[in-house]
Amino acid sequence: MPKKIVEISDSTYVSLFLNSLVVIKEGNKITIPINDIECLLFTNYQTTLSIPLINKLANNNTNIIICNSKYEPNAIISKINGYYDNKVFINQINWGNEFKGTMWKEIIKLKIINSTKLLHHLKLINDKDIDKLTSYWSSVKDYDITNREGHAAKLYFKNLFGDKFKRDDEKELKNKFLNYGYIVLMSFVARSIIKKGLDNRIGLFHKSYSNNFALACDLMEPFRCIVDQLVYQQFYLNEFCDFAEYKQEVYLMFLKNIIVNQKQIKLVDYIETIIQKLINNESIKDLYIEFN
Repeated sequence: MPKKIVEISDSTYVSLFLNSLVVIKEGNKITIPINDIECLLFTNYQTTLSIPLINKLANNNTNIIICNSKYEPNAIISKINGYYDNKVFINQINWGNEFKGTMWKEIIKLKIINSTKLLHHLKLINDKDIDKLTSYWSSVKDYDITNREGHAAKLYFKNLFGDKFKRDDEKELKNKFLNYGYIVLMSFVARSIIKKGLDNRIGLFHKSYSNNFALACDLMEPFRCIVDQLVYQQFYLNEFCDFAEYKQEVYLMFLKNIIVNQKQIKLVDYIETIIQKLINNESIKDLYIEFN
């Protein structure tokens, strides 16, 4: 049975009973087995959680997202120890510059390839720009020292959202949708990283004393195009641009199938696969998404 995305929007108290989530809503009791929950989203600012429930969810590697009063993801609750053996974490500490540079190169290559595949699927790119993006990903160097990602991103967003779109424009409504989707995406990537026994604070490229999710910010790059596709659909394929509807779609996308290597795979599993490949220092450029 497929796992569920559960949103707590009305209940004021949520607890644990016999390995099930218990929600009290308008005097009625609703129970959901913990094993059936992929992600638990709290959007009611007044909800109270029981400690046994939080521990059970964390032990089950359930993605727990807490939203603020504006219904924006504000915090995630994650298990501290994701792996029974600390050897993975010790290995992470010992990652050398050569290894990190190669990993970052692989990440950027796949990001540009996936972005190009999306534009081609949406019929938003001509042959000349396909050649440019192909040239960018094929010439990425360790640590992307020639900034192929930056050049590719500029061309990508120009084709996706038009000449006037600016990614750093806070007044641009599309950026609100993108930022929301990216935050949720980062939480799912962070959860997968913890499950592998890695520490989110130790990144490859993103380095900041104030960023506790540096590694998640690194490893989420190839998956951003999935969020971009949802935003494009909201603004250009729907009659009305509905943020509430979009937020639902963001969470549901992780349980939907995508095509990779001519096989169907859920996005959550694709994330796990890419992270494991990177840990093993294996190439991922052929694990691109075949949009349909």
